[in-house]
Amino acid sequence: MQENFRPSPMTAFAEIFVLPQQQRANQALHERRLRIEHVNSSVKRCRIVKDRIRLWKAGVRDLVLELCCALHNFRVRLNPWLPMI
Repeated sequence: MQENFRPSPMTAFAEIFVLPQQQRANQALHERRLRIEHVNSSVKRCRIVKDRIRLWKAGVRDLVLELCCALHNFRVRLNPWLPMI
């Protein structure tokens, strides 16, 4: 069955032209993006960030996000995760 298996042309292209340095850089970028997405999801535990904010005064939306980020930082310091990158 595997004798008839042929990789797609794009797979073969990607395997040939991705250098080990590029692979390491891509892996580092992937890890950093994943960490950022986890932090974003943790901040969105505060429901006010997920819902539409109807407060229109100047700076209120920024203040709400800052407060939610502060709560996230407080929560992380109480129960530390892995060291920040």
